[in-house]
Amino acid sequence: MKTILVPTDFSDHALFALKVAASIARKIDAKIYLVHNFSIPSEGFDNAYFYEDMNKELKVIKKNSLTI
Repeated sequence: MKTILVPTDFSDHALFALKVAASIARKIDAKIYLVHNFSIPSEGFDNAYFYEDMNKELKVIKKNSLTI
């Protein structure tokens, strides 16, 4: 199984890297997996508001999904 893991922060540079990975994946018949990591602060904020904001952002990302 051929797999390409592409880390992303959804920036323009990351989008370019994804396009390069997609080009390679097409040539070698590989699957692409995107990974985005973030850390949740453990102190000093209200979790409910954080998760509400995070869900809003994820909906925007999904709505404007990456097209290659």
